[in-house]
Amino acid sequence: MPNRERATCKACSRHKSVCGPISWAGYCGICGPLIYNANSDQLHEGDGPFYEHWNNRTLLAAHRRRLAYTKGT
Repeated sequence: MPNRERATCKACSRHKSVCGPISWAGYCGICGPLIYNANSDQLHEGDGPFYEHWNNRTLLAAHRRRLAYTKGT
């Protein structure tokens, strides 16, 4: 579903009249799948900034669960 308020893509800065509708995430039909595939590849390979962010947030969530568990006992 396109976002009717957004006029330019966050990644390539092209106007919606040039690249087509802009998604709610802010990307055009070309940049959105490219970014999605790049992030999926990083998760699969276990390397890159998207993977590092995912890994850090996962470790933080696990740490918070352990702290909550130890405080409850």
